[in-house]
Amino acid sequence: MGSSWQVLGLAAQFGFTVAALLLGGAWVGYLIDQWVGSRGLFLILGILVGLGCSLYLIYLLYRLQVRR
Repeated sequence: MGSSWQVLGLAAQFGFTVAALLLGGAWVGYLIDQWVGSRGLFLILGILVGLGCSLYLIYLLYRLQVRR
């Protein structure tokens, strides 16, 4: 895999990916809830979509690192 700095960078990349997509999904879901007037339905859906997207992107990042 490489040096410990490369491993640390990859772990930070994974963490940032998960955090950014979860927060982005939650924020968009919250805004849709405010617009539609529902009580957290789209917030939960946004979090789940953010989680799914982050898992997919982590998979893609991992495959890119394995190919090296």
